[in-house]
Amino acid sequence: RKSLRARRASLPVSRSGSEEGNSLGLAPSGEGLEPLRVAPRSVVAMLAAGALSLFGFTMPTPMLPVLREQFALTATQVGMVSSSFAAGMFFAVMFLPSMSDRLGRRLVAAVALVCVAIGFLAQGLVLDWGLGFDAFLAMRLLTGLFAGCNPIFKAYLADVVPASRLPQFMVYREASATTAFVVGPTLGGYLATSRVGAAGPLYATAVVPLLPA
Repeated sequence: RKSLRARRASLPVSRSGSEEGNSLGLAPSGEGLEPLRVAPRSVVAMLAAGALSLFGFTMPTPMLPVLREQFALTATQVGMVSSSFAAGMFFAVMFLPSMSDRLGRRLVAAVALVCVAIGFLAQGLVLDWGLGFDAFLAMRLLTGLFAGCNPIFKAYLADVVPASRLPQFMVYREASATTAFVVGPTLGGYLATSRVGAAGPLYATAVVPLLPA
């Protein structure tokens, strides 16, 4: 009997589902873990927003050959399609994070995502209405001015996640953002060759930022 009891005592004790979730850091608190300062769903929503916001950069990429044919673009002009959006993002990261310090992370991020959606809708309309390449570039630049939300997402995590768990959640943020680079180009290529035409990825990208907003 003593030997049987000793064997039972030596067997590993299985953990419950909640304990396993806590070990991943996804539950609000757990043994040895500092609790999050907000509900876990708020953090998940912000991680999703970070990933979906990058679809605006990755989904339109496959439509570049279609744009080149439609506008008879040179190689330099094709490069300007991506550069104009990135230039807007460059200026956005200068003022959006400071605005979020004063007005709040969620408010600024939500307004910026809505503006990005409007901007991509306008880009699609420019193509469908045949307003010219200069108008399209201008809309790309204006859209990019509201697309620099990634510093806000990182700052939000730093605000609500304890310092001891912050590296783990930063890894989650990078992993979620990578999905935009994996899924975005394939989905954009499919839409660009659909009946909607070159504006398909732009209209789809106009919807995507509204999901987390």
